[in-house]
Amino acid sequence: MGHIRTFLAIIVIISHTQTFYGFDFLGGKIAVQTFYIISGFYMALILNEKYIGINNSYKLFITNRFIRLYPVYWAVLIIIIGGSLLFSVVTSGASYGPLNVFKDNFNTLHVSSIIAIVFANVFIFFQDTLLFFEINLDTGIFFFQPNFNIKALNGFAFALIPQAWTVALELMFYLIAPFIVRRKLSIVLGLFMIFALLKYLMRTELGLTHTPWAFRFFPTELPLFLLGILSYKLYKSEHIKLLNQKVNLAILVFVIIAITMYDKIAFSFKPQIFFVMFFMAIPFIFELSKKSKIDRYVGELSYPLYLIHLFVIVIVSHLNVVIINKGITVLVISLVGSIGLKHLVSDRVESYRQNRLQKN
Repeated sequence: MGHIRTFLAIIVIISHTQTFYGFDFLGGKIAVQTFYIISGFYMALILNEKYIGINNSYKLFITNRFIRLYPVYWAVLIIIIGGSLLFSVVTSGASYGPLNVFKDNFNTLHVSSIIAIVFANVFIFFQDTLLFFEINLDTGIFFFQPNFNIKALNGFAFALIPQAWTVALELMFYLIAPFIVRRKLSIVLGLFMIFALLKYLMRTELGLTHTPWAFRFFPTELPLFLLGILSYKLYKSEHIKLLNQKVNLAILVFVIIAITMYDKIAFSFKPQIFFVMFFMAIPFIFELSKKSKIDRYVGELSYPLYLIHLFVIVIVSHLNVVIINKGITVLVISLVGSIGLKHLVSDRVESYRQNRLQKN
């Protein structure tokens, strides 16, 4: 699954730069939502197979998830702040890069807005919520705005790692996952149907198909996480056979082709059909790759790669340094950065994180 996760991160990078020789693949939105399915599968896997017995602790699970996510996030945040300040020195104060919005609007913001912005940037939680709020220019206080306006001074403008709103959704899922993943199939399936129906009604009856409602509202994205949990239950089912590696490899190849050709094929309910196909394929792909150290290594690059790439885009755009084309330049630099973050940050906390688990 590691190769698929990093492939999805690369697709997000492509969606933020330029097509890869005419290929958009899944596009950023579907790639992110596919991540949610994978996350649901992995949380069901570890909660049912690792956090059991003496490790069956909500606190242990949550803190271990935080330890996995926050060090890399904070490292990227420090890089962005430090890089922005350095950029201000180079430009003699003409530009502070991503910090420009803070410099230009700090005197406008009410203290409550400053606290909310700082909290969201440091702790990730509520970065998705920033998309639903704008700043009242007279009072400097946030107000609810259901129709996201990119031209207005909205909360999202103050996100130093803008794409981390998806991590905020992940964190919310982690908080509730221990109460869901061990439930009976009928309960998980029932929850999936309820929240899928909610998404459908919000789209069809309320017309909430625009940003940020389209795919940034946690209750309507929850069905994708639940689909991942259902995929784990399929993986553990006695009714499917996973031992034939040739079949597993064929399914992996089919999924890669489907991801690659997604933007080239048009038919009704394409996203829904893809998600169902992917949910059914996960058990076979996981069985094929679960013992591969290479696959695990590649997969561990996906998170830092995802976090750092937008800042790399800013750097490449300002310096106008291009290798072949902008997209490949951003991808290469982001990959190098993600490898550095893995070895300098992730690997250093991973052993501690795993040592907190006791042998059952």
